[in-house]
Amino acid sequence: MTPQRPVIIWISGVVLVASVALTSWFWVRSQAETAQRLELERRLAVEGQQRIEAELELSRAGRLSSSGAMTPANQVRRSLPLSPPKPLPDAEATSSFRRSVSGSNVDSNRTDMKLNSIVATGAAWAGIAIAASAGEITGKITLAGTPPPEPQLEAKTQMLQADLYCGKQSQGPKNRVFQVGAGGELGQVVVRLVEGMPANAPVSSEPVVLDQKNCEYVPYVTAVQTGQKLLVRNSDEALHNVNVAPKIDGNKASNKAQMAKAADIEYNFPNAEDFLPLKCDVHRWMFAYVIVQPHPFFAVSGADGSFTIKNLPDGKYKVEAIHRRGGKVVKDVEVKGGKAQVNFELTAPAPK
Repeated sequence: MTPQRPVIIWISGVVLVASVALTSWFWVRSQAETAQRLELERRLAVEGQQRIEAELELSRAGRLSSSGAMTPANQVRRSLPLSPPKPLPDAEATSSFRRSVSGSNVDSNRTDMKLNSIVATGAAWAGIAIAASAGEITGKITLAGTPPPEPQLEAKTQMLQADLYCGKQSQGPKNRVFQVGAGGELGQVVVRLVEGMPANAPVSSEPVVLDQKNCEYVPYVTAVQTGQKLLVRNSDEALHNVNVAPKIDGNKASNKAQMAKAADIEYNFPNAEDFLPLKCDVHRWMFAYVIVQPHPFFAVSGADGSFTIKNLPDGKYKVEAIHRRGGKVVKDVEVKGGKAQVNFELTAPAPK
């Protein structure tokens, strides 16, 4: 650990404690002002009720005195003593109460604004400090050997080219199972921590988008955290349907039609699952796979085979690289000074 890292961690802790203390103080003050405002509103409502009752009694007394007929009912009413009217609230006092209530509302709003500002500022500084102290694991994935051809690729190409819309958008699906570069760089590999994960990691708030574009799912392989939003989009001028078929209990299966350029369909999977499949029954060559992770410490390698797992404190971890057909490899990695590098080599399976 570098000499600066303990200082950064100490500063982040101080910022968090100060933020919590200021938040608590403003919350207590806000609660007190809210209670005062409610009491003023109650008193104003009581005085308003007194005004209404007094006016009713005055009106009734006027009707009795102006009535010329001494009906039995009027005789009974006159025999009963009239309660003296309750004093009406002074106009200036009423205005004063209203100004107090209004001023209390303004003060409360100002307090809320200050509270939000303090919380946002504290969170921002804490986030900056934590981000500065977090490290990352980087590396590259390569494939040893010749990748086998994608099963039934020719039949898939014929189906696509026969479709009136899709045939104009693409020449046909390529080998999407093994995305291999000229130097053996392997894409679509999920790299994840399998041991030593930091505790209480938050759920990623940024949704993951899986698009249907040119009659293919893009990307072919992706990953999300349990509880994280997965948005399935249709960028095509064609009808698709999204058939989700999980194998793990608790992850809900569904089959929904999605019109051209329609709103995104949102999914959320509560349980971890490897290579959860999605397919389009309208276009039978369209498939995608999603790995659902119980933590946010993962990445998917790009076309150049590179990956980065972010926001990791210094420490020892077990890291796994897993491919849908190329198997998986696990390595021990230690993050020191906020950095670590590890490369993986997967072996191409024999053709079936």
